[in-house]
Order: sequence, then C-alpha cells, then structure tokens
Amino acid sequence: FEPLEEGETLNRITSLLTRCGFNSNGIFVIDGSKRSSHGNAYFSGFGRNKRIVFFDTLLKMLSDDELEAVLAHELGHFKKKHIIKGM
Repeated sequence: FEPLEEGETLNRITSLLTRCGFNSNGIFVIDGSKRSSHGNAYFSGFGRNKRIVFFDTLLKMLSDDELEAVLAHELGHFKKKHIIKGM
C-alpha cells in the first residue's frame, strides 16, 4: 500500500469525505496491475481504523469525477450499514 499522492484527486476525495462526515486513517493505492487489469476500491477496518484503498488500475481508468462517484457509492454502503448487515 502506498498513500495516494498529493494532487487534485486526493483533494476531491478528501473534500467528499469531509462533506459526508467520514473519518479515515488514510487513502491508499494498491498495485493491482500485477495481478489483473480489473479496477476496484474498498474500505478496510472498523471504528477509527478505517482505510480507503483504490487499485492503481482504477485510478488509471477513471476520471476524477468518476472516482468521486465510485467513492460516493461506497460511502452510501457504509452509511446504510450494508457491510454490517451483510455479515
């Protein structure tokens, strides 16, 4: 895992998290391209120890608008407690 580098993408993601009241311990990138060309994003952890992870392939495939929409979708799952309900 590498922290997402400074720039417009990180600024937009951070802004979305702030607007939604979501606190995380970081936004990271994983080198998924070594395994496949599939793009993905996910949360890991619970409570105060939440991380946001993007596959490098997803960052290459999508615009900042699209990445923000993907994260908003994932935040919706979190807010609606879909993860806990699914367990």
